[in-house]
Amino acid sequence: MDDEKVNNDDFEDGDDPDFAIADDGDSFQLLRREVSSIPKYSREEITQMLLDYRKDPDEEKRNRIVMANLRLVIAIASDYARRTRFPLMDLIQEGSLGLMAAVEAFDTDRGNAFSTFAVPYIKNAIRRYLSENGRMIYLPPNVQTTVRKVRQAQEALSQTLDREPTVEDITAYLGPSVSQDEVLDSLMYANDVYSFDRKKPGKDGEEDGRSEYDTVSDPSVPDPKAAAEADETFRIFKEALSLLSPREREIYVCRNGIGTEKKTLKELGEKYEVSVERVRQIEGEAEKKVRAYMKSRL
Repeated sequence: MDDEKVNNDDFEDGDDPDFAIADDGDSFQLLRREVSSIPKYSREEITQMLLDYRKDPDEEKRNRIVMANLRLVIAIASDYARRTRFPLMDLIQEGSLGLMAAVEAFDTDRGNAFSTFAVPYIKNAIRRYLSENGRMIYLPPNVQTTVRKVRQAQEALSQTLDREPTVEDITAYLGPSVSQDEVLDSLMYANDVYSFDRKKPGKDGEEDGRSEYDTVSDPSVPDPKAAAEADETFRIFKEALSLLSPREREIYVCRNGIGTEKKTLKELGEKYEVSVERVRQIEGEAEKKVRAYMKSRL
């Protein structure tokens, strides 16, 4: 998947257009000079920084890891800045918060590249910011209604259960009017954004035939083919999740923070009354099933 192809080496400063876009203010120029002076660390060096931080969770060590991966944040934030009218520096700030969360959640024992692991955290933080400040992906009215119901149920259950509710909790709370698949979709849509294909309203409230593409002069905005491919990937991903058992699906979704708050191995182990190692095994098995299914369909 695309997230796995993004790493620190994807971002080069200097004459790279990703680096010099959207914001020519003093703050961005200062950040540009600061990032340009940071050496590029190897995967092994980043891992060693994380190991050192685990042994001694010092703020200075954490900040060093964040700065070492800031090119990755800027590359991702720049991509969103090209497709939205949000200031690049705001998106970089939000992406940096996601990067900090990735530093705290990264499991050095699993042997994964930190840059690959951090990408979803960075994107989710930026998407959450975009979602709170204006959507980019249009949702039909009936879907928006379901999303609102799920959000209200999520808030109500969080207070009564004193924990983040699961997909099953929300489905049971809403009753037969909303299926489990609709709940899962709504949790994922909650982190999504409006499409530039959405028609603009006219003076009478009806669509006037123009889209955001007609009013934003940005040649790098994804074309319909790319949007269709993304939709297809998302559809296949949902199919893959549906093949998992309820326990596998919840562990996979909660461990990866998909539409819900990320949970630790210990929290899930306590819920299912199994060891941390068993939760890790279930997560690994679920991930293999999802990857295998998607690989066979893409």
